Amino acid sequence: MRRIPLIAIVAWLPLASSTIAQDLLPDRAVDDRFLNSATNPAHQYEFVTDIIPGRLHIRFSNSTPNLGAGPLLIYGGEPSGGGQIVYQRIFQAGGRFRDRQAGLFIFHPTHNHVHVNRWAQYSIRTVLPGDGVGPVLRKGGKTSFCLLDSGRYNGPEPVLGTVPNGPQFFTCSSDIQGISVGWHDLYPKYLPDQWIDITGLGPGEYWLESVVDPDNQFEESDETNNVARIKLVIAEGELPVPDEIPLDRGVKWYASIVLILAGAGALALRAGRRGNARP
Repeated sequence: MRRIPLIAIVAWLPLASSTIAQDLLPDRAVDDRFLNSATNPAHQYEFVTDIIPGRLHIRFSNSTPNLGAGPLLIYGGEPSGGGQIVYQRIFQAGGRFRDRQAGLFIFHPTHNHVHVNRWAQYSIRTVLPGDGVGPVLRKGGKTSFCLLDSGRYNGPEPVLGTVPNGPQFFTCSSDIQGISVGWHDLYPKYLPDQWIDITGLGPGEYWLESVVDPDNQFEESDETNNVARIKLVIAEGELPVPDEIPLDRGVKWYASIVLILAGAGALALRAGRRGNARP
């Protein structure tokens, strides 16, 4: 396993006098205030029709803070399965650390940098009686993130570790990515794949759900706060109607199919004649 040198981030980690190695684990959560902000229009979900012609999407932001005792620090290792193995470095009291394998880095062509695969999963779910959580109706395609310190976490949940004054993780390289204690990684709604296709979804009540690390690839101190849901209430007539796909586009597709089928038929006819011909 490739080892990376200790970086400056260890300077603000608390030390302990005990000789027993104590893990200072991160604790990833989902901040539901960013799924639909009542005060910030930049983080209010919206229904849009301009992503794919003829389709309706809900677009929203997503924030994953680190509330744990230590940073989430990851780095890339050897190539594997079309990507690069990710290793998680877990710091320990007393200045020690241990590394473990966790997930893959995948190159994201739209963003032109590597992402952590299977970092988040977005869903629309039914609301059961008593605000129960029902089956998944729609899923989003966003399953990978580039981990950065986007800003200080200022939510109501307590933070276990020492919060650095400034960001420690700046880039989307495979060398080092992460989220510092008391900081959050924010994906605004205008970024690619921050949406769910809800074409055909009618008026009613639904859950808009975000799950961080759905496959539990990363070790952390609390697995119970990895999901957040907000009530999505769609009123009658609220949803915009997607534009119809232009007729000329449909005609072109139809013509192409006809030509392909005609060409295939002609080839089959020639092959049949060739096969029945005598020497």
